[in-house]
Amino acid sequence: MVFESVDMWSGDLGGQSSPRTSARMLTEFGICVPDINNPGSTNTVECEFMTNESDRMLESWTFWNYHDMFDKSTWEFKPNVAKFFVRAYPSATYGTPHTLSFDVYHAVFDYSFYPSTDDLSIPTEIFLPEMHYPGASFHVEVSSDLRWEQTDTGINVYATASSSSAALSTVRVVPLSRSRP
Repeated sequence: MVFESVDMWSGDLGGQSSPRTSARMLTEFGICVPDINNPGSTNTVECEFMTNESDRMLESWTFWNYHDMFDKSTWEFKPNVAKFFVRAYPSATYGTPHTLSFDVYHAVFDYSFYPSTDDLSIPTEIFLPEMHYPGASFHVEVSSDLRWEQTDTGINVYATASSSSAALSTVRVVPLSRSRP
């Protein structure tokens, strides 16, 4: 229902079935307090649904109930809660996004897009959080038409001469160690 409402109100902005003329954003969902160690809890299921559906619909979002993300005595992050919200994501795409997913339990990030090829020096920027990839401990797989380089906060992905704006390009990031705390 939430996403049907987003589609309904975004009709003036182009909606899902036509090219977007403006960005959309799901605001202020919250009150759920997920726990990576308790995947069956109602809170975890609710937050996981909202973030996964947002990824599936390429929807920006903000979570407003940050209070339970911190230990109230030290104000340090509670990693078992924060891992749901500190996610890998494309912060800028030079092209047209197609699909996005992030598996919070295994820190596997998948992204596909149709790259722009007008200027091969402009990157698609992907943020890879330290919380999921400590010490930049990740492995990157890109389709054969792309190249990538590491940055301070993730990776930049570039189209190459073999890229086509009509062909789907893919990026996958996995942690070097599949073990999760």
